Amino acid sequence: MKLSFGLIAFLFLFSSDTKQIDLIGGSSFIQGAEFINTGIGFDGRIRTSNVLSSMALSDDEKSIWSFYKLSTDNYLYGTGKGNIYKASSGTFVKEFETGQWLVTSFSSFGNNIYATTIPAGKIFVRQNGKWSEFVSLTEKSLWDSAFDEEGNLYVATSDPAGVTKVTPNKEVSKYVELKVNSVATILKTQNYFVCGTKSPGYLVNLDPQDKGRILYPFNQFDVSRIVPHQGGKLLLVLTQQDATPIHTKLNLVDPASMQAPPPQPPVIKTETVEPPKDNTGAKEEKKEEIKEEKPKKKKSKKQSDQKSTMHNIQDEGIIIVEEDEQETTGEKKEEQDPVSGTWAVEIKVSIEVGISGESFKQSFTIIGDADLTMNAEKSINGSFVVKEVQGEGPEEINEKAKNLNFTGKYDNGKVTLETSLEALGEGSGTLVLEGEVKDEKMSGTGKVTDMKEMSGGMDFKIDISWEGKRTGKQAGTNIQNNSKQPAQNNTAQTKPISHQTPPPVSQPTTSLLSVFDKNNAETIAQVPFYISDAVQVGSNEFVFAASMEKKIFRFGNNELAVIAQANNADKITRIINDNGIKILTSTQPAVFLVENSQNPTGEYVSKVIDAAKFVNWISINCGCSGQLSIETRTGNTNDPKEGGWSNWTNPIVGNYGKISSPPGKFIQFKVKFPDPSSYLERVTLTYSVFNNPPSVQNLMVQPVIQPGQPTRYMVQVMAQDLDGDIMDFEAMIKGVEEKDWVPLYDKPVNTPSLNINTQDLPDGKYHLKVIVSDRITNPVGYRTSTIVSPVFIVDNTPPTLEIRVERDSKIKITAIDNGSGLKQVSYRVNNSSSWEEVSPNDSLFDASREQVEIKLKGKLKEGVNIFIIRAIDQQNNFVIRHVEVNN
Repeated sequence: MKLSFGLIAFLFLFSSDTKQIDLIGGSSFIQGAEFINTGIGFDGRIRTSNVLSSMALSDDEKSIWSFYKLSTDNYLYGTGKGNIYKASSGTFVKEFETGQWLVTSFSSFGNNIYATTIPAGKIFVRQNGKWSEFVSLTEKSLWDSAFDEEGNLYVATSDPAGVTKVTPNKEVSKYVELKVNSVATILKTQNYFVCGTKSPGYLVNLDPQDKGRILYPFNQFDVSRIVPHQGGKLLLVLTQQDATPIHTKLNLVDPASMQAPPPQPPVIKTETVEPPKDNTGAKEEKKEEIKEEKPKKKKSKKQSDQKSTMHNIQDEGIIIVEEDEQETTGEKKEEQDPVSGTWAVEIKVSIEVGISGESFKQSFTIIGDADLTMNAEKSINGSFVVKEVQGEGPEEINEKAKNLNFTGKYDNGKVTLETSLEALGEGSGTLVLEGEVKDEKMSGTGKVTDMKEMSGGMDFKIDISWEGKRTGKQAGTNIQNNSKQPAQNNTAQTKPISHQTPPPVSQPTTSLLSVFDKNNAETIAQVPFYISDAVQVGSNEFVFAASMEKKIFRFGNNELAVIAQANNADKITRIINDNGIKILTSTQPAVFLVENSQNPTGEYVSKVIDAAKFVNWISINCGCSGQLSIETRTGNTNDPKEGGWSNWTNPIVGNYGKISSPPGKFIQFKVKFPDPSSYLERVTLTYSVFNNPPSVQNLMVQPVIQPGQPTRYMVQVMAQDLDGDIMDFEAMIKGVEEKDWVPLYDKPVNTPSLNINTQDLPDGKYHLKVIVSDRITNPVGYRTSTIVSPVFIVDNTPPTLEIRVERDSKIKITAIDNGSGLKQVSYRVNNSSSWEEVSPNDSLFDASREQVEIKLKGKLKEGVNIFIIRAIDQQNNFVIRHVEVNN
């Protein structure tokens, strides 16, 4: 017999076999790994590193943010508590307490040394070893400073952002005002006098004849540090993450208690107290008090002109909030550009497909990054890059939709994004995402419009919800405050009352190290870390600090090496190249020194390695020298700190061994180096995938009935393979009373959208059996699963009619169908163009034989009346009879 057959399957296309993961030198060993007395050389080999000794300023100091070299091994350090220390050969002496919260920079002219601070905009001077206040600026936040040849001091500021000039006679003027969020760094060299900005990131000329001209825009990268180059160029430290202060109306928060800035810092009540009489600047904490609001008082012009600003310093990991010296209005200003930036987006999709009353569902989540830009007319353009598909979604999305282009519109907090789905292949349509932008989050619902009708009588119901969280730079932020602050005089100090420890900040994805010369910036290194500082150590070699990673890197000839990792640090703030590398950090101990001697032993812990599925780990093979000790552990979450991981195994000594850790999706290895001569340059992990049988959720055999066409069946298989193996399908059919299955094809099929043509089958009741196999991926040792359909009926025979006419009364009809059963009896009389249905005597078509009556009263004309009677069964087979009735 001749048959056609239809299958719809959802396949996850991965292969299954013994596989390997190779880590070969350099960058493959760096990101996410932990170095304990170890490092990586330019040859890509891991060895024991140079000894990293540590020094602490004092028991209560938690951070160093700035330094000044007095002579070799003789420094001034500015701390996160506003203190200045003098360091000589590892001995620290506190020289001065500024009474401020942060000493941000040092600069010198002649024999005098100057220190800038926040949050009160004060500059201090060191003359003959004694510190005193030099000048107090109206700008609250002073981030960096530099002198020209005439002794004029130029200070990088925010609140507002710009550069302020201070003459030796303490005359203060605004030198440059910039429409940026912050001027973060400033440098005077023989050939350049420039500053670097944040949000947006610019390199700006400060020379008198061309001051304020942007020399080079760095787009989404903030210029967070400028250091001199040995060839007279500028060495720029750039970061992709927006580390710019976020301006908002809040009260003071103690920076010493903050490890990282929160997305939206809490509003905290404060009260104003007089500074200590001993002028030490010590801060006295007060218990939080709830104050009743009082009627507003008329403020002086001086009070009204003063501003309140909170600084969220992401690259330095603290929050500093300045007290408002005026009463706030509680007004909320809309963001200037709440859309532009990079968003981490999750799109949750649920699809329900219906065929002839039956349905099946599929759900999956698409995860990716959206880069959006909004212009002045509030039109949006952008792209969406698919990073991962979770759930039961078709894996082809990863290949076909690497990048979807979006257009859209923003209106009063509402956003609409649209993208064509033609890139996904079969079908078409437009994906429309509608949502709301609030703070740093975006969420809403979605729909698919203009989708072509699918074949086979299928209908689709698609539910979409989505949400995004901003991860990249933003153009503005909400400004809101509902609290009222008392007026202050110039001598009052605002003290912290309470604080909340915020969650840690996510690490930026990319930083650049660039050299600038004659209006051109050449990137010499791009790394997936946040670079906080850099120095040049040779003609073409540089050392830079990865703040969050707590690593010191050496870069030269396009090779990356790890000098050391400050495991006891929180973040690395600055590095110094002077008779060895010194590392300044934001936690105790605050100073690390890279010694010339090498650690006798060391340890390396790899990043968490993802096999993408649940696997059986077989062996580890290392390219190494020496008797290394290797341990492994496995888990099924991507973070061992969450728990649920196995313990470290007993060590494997040498370069090869069987992995005894239990099966799992993730693995981590740890290598111990017994002496400085040992090294590791390659690791190969071998694993095998468990060959699970395919999983078949459902098998539906549904008739596709169209008037005037023979009945056919659509066969739908819902199946998946947990291993991601390619599946094929073997289909067989038999009658209910028969014993043997008859194959529909000579070999298994994998072609979609086939049908069973019932005209080629005798009437009767049938079962369909489908065997799903993973033999394509696993020719040896393949697995199968079988599913048998419920009974379905093949009926190619029309009903029969027995008709008797009772004159002037009724027509009695007996309709018979022994196959699929009756569905309808109807008639037309004389020249009528419409059919009139007749119900059976028992009101329901539920038997193979039904009695039907047509009452003739009122339907007859004089003479001969022609009745056309039609009966239809459940498979759309029909019969028509003509009956004459004389009146």
